Amino acid sequence: MLLKILIDNHCYQVAGLSMLVSSSLSLLTPAAAEMGFLHLSLVRFLLGFFHGFVYTPIHACWGNWAPPQVDLFLFRVSP
Repeated sequence: MLLKILIDNHCYQVAGLSMLVSSSLSLLTPAAAEMGFLHLSLVRFLLGFFHGFVYTPIHACWGNWAPPQVDLFLFRVSP
């Protein structure tokens, strides 16, 4: 419930922050691989976790932004 309220009111900030964190973690992947399997597994887990926060805000942003004729098409073609 709290996540839905946050996403409805601040969808651009949530999507942008999660993409920023995901990008940063992607840049840390080679260093984590050099440190060992456990570090790499942790970085990959966090990467997947923050990628999950991109999906829902994009739908909320499209619902606010897209015209009614186009939003159904956008929701159908989105991953």
